[in-house]
Amino acid sequence: MLLKFYTRVGRFPWGRGELPEEAVEFVARQVGVGPPSSGSTSGLVDDRAGAGGRGRGWLSR
Repeated sequence: MLLKFYTRVGRFPWGRGELPEEAVEFVARQVGVGPPSSGSTSGLVDDRAGAGGRGRGWLSR
């Protein structure tokens, strides 16, 4: 799902909210798991303050 987003948008999603709810539910049913809770980022982004910023700063140099 993340790769499909990347091919269409040109980047990986920053959070769960960027993925269509219907697509997430469909994939969850296909693999036999429940959809993630609405507040969850599903492991897309580390929510801890500053954790992602340090990595992105390194990439932009």
